[in-house]
Amino acid sequence: MYPVPAAETARLAALSRLDILDTAPSPAFDRICQIAQEHFRVPFVLVTFIDRDRAWAKAMIGLQDPTIRRDDAFCAHTIMGDEVLVIPDTLRDSRSAQNPFVTGQPHVRFYAGAPIVLSTGLRVGSVCIMDTKPRTLSRAEAVVLKNLADIAVTELRLLQAGRLARDCLSERAFASV
Repeated sequence: MYPVPAAETARLAALSRLDILDTAPSPAFDRICQIAQEHFRVPFVLVTFIDRDRAWAKAMIGLQDPTIRRDDAFCAHTIMGDEVLVIPDTLRDSRSAQNPFVTGQPHVRFYAGAPIVLSTGLRVGSVCIMDTKPRTLSRAEAVVLKNLADIAVTELRLLQAGRLARDCLSERAFASV
């Protein structure tokens, strides 16, 4: 069973208002993954959003299915705090040792995720990296991962501003009829 943040109801409402789940791929979020993969040299990178029962990847490298059960999502643990979560060896960590992505394909042995934290303080997802071998993450690398999560927040704000502008233009057009 995954952990649940204290403000889960508010978090899910904020996620819903973002209107990001199940949307088309986005070059901006894809670039976040590309930068992370190039910088950290890992086979798997995701920008995920944590819904009620699932984690959904807005962008990803190395995996095929954008939806996984929240029970199986490392990111469900990432959204429990504001700091980067690092699991140097997933087989030696009680949160992940029995995870099907650890015990089976793709045999994840390392995980690091930075929460995507909205201005309200609600954590709606993460930017995460994974590897098939145990490793560590330096403080400088953790800062880079956190900065990528902050870029994801900026992109969410831009998407919201674009929707608001379109709505205003639609209202003006309708009002002039």
